[in-house]
Amino acid sequence: MHVESSTNQIRPYVVCAVLRGITFDKRRYKSFIDLQEKLHQNICRKRTYVAIGTHDLDTISNPFNYQALEPNLINFVPLTENNNKSYEGKELLNYYRENSSVKHLKSYTDIIYDSPVYPIIYDNNHNVLSMPPIINSKHSRIQMKTKNIFIECTGTDLTKANIVLDTIVTMFSEYCEIPFTIEPVTIIYKETGIMHKTPLLSHRSCDATIKDIHGIIGVNINPLEICKLCDRMQLGPSQYLEASSCEAVTSGRVGEVILENMIRVQVPPTRSDILHAVDIIEDIAIAYGYNNIPLVIPSTQCFGAPLPINQFCDLLRAEIARAGYMEMLTHGLCSTAENFTYLRRPIDAAVTLSNPANVSIICYYYYLL
Repeated sequence: MHVESSTNQIRPYVVCAVLRGITFDKRRYKSFIDLQEKLHQNICRKRTYVAIGTHDLDTISNPFNYQALEPNLINFVPLTENNNKSYEGKELLNYYRENSSVKHLKSYTDIIYDSPVYPIIYDNNHNVLSMPPIINSKHSRIQMKTKNIFIECTGTDLTKANIVLDTIVTMFSEYCEIPFTIEPVTIIYKETGIMHKTPLLSHRSCDATIKDIHGIIGVNINPLEICKLCDRMQLGPSQYLEASSCEAVTSGRVGEVILENMIRVQVPPTRSDILHAVDIIEDIAIAYGYNNIPLVIPSTQCFGAPLPINQFCDLLRAEIARAGYMEMLTHGLCSTAENFTYLRRPIDAAVTLSNPANVSIICYYYYLL
């Protein structure tokens, strides 16, 4: 994959991988599409950080080229078309913004609509693969009969792009002809000459002390049982390290002195959510079962008390009520008509929203009658 410097204006990063010999059935195919959609909605932040493109490798030829072009220079048949109608870049976005049949793509058009250039990926024969983050080309579409898949993830955040790619390939490489095999792709940035291979398939170790595990969960779980719980949560292989022991050479930390009893887990590429020891402890608690944690009375006594400002307001409201006033407190947004017109009262001053979704909405915090 060759990356042009023009992409720096809009989506500068791309990472790629190839899965060969994939065997799809209806369930696997639907799961493959659903996984992409789930990733688009959460870690990709509705495609603003990362956009995923998957293509039938047998319909395209490498090397591939990622660049940014003016909208009028882009022309291809999008995946959404049942016929072979071709669109220019801006024309396609306008179509998605105005046509109700493709309204699910309308929100994504805002990401690049006003940009002077749009990102585009071509193959060696100048066939369009995709215009991220909007739509793939019909030419390279994935079908049930597809055997070899080319995956590209473009984005504004390289870390998230690598996480997304790692997640997809690790979850679906088991369906390859040779299970759990992934073919890397070399990314070449023409401007700087930097080359690197993706996917990274990054993994690391993370430690959590036995003291913290017992203290936070509230149950003294046997260390060997903790290791089994970690393995159940895909945080394996895990190991129990006793205090003041030295690590073996295989751990990569020769002569390391362990100051506390701890559990060391291996964080795989699919668990990018593990950031800290407390994330490990949370997974241990989930695997152990929240309902299996006994309820106990806290060893410390805590006495609640109102904040000074709240206490003062309560006293003030009580005095005003004794003076003959009635306090009204609404818990939602009420329209002007409901507060005045329907009650046959003249429209008076009230606390209002400056930019309500509905111009007739008014917000009352409270007023005195």
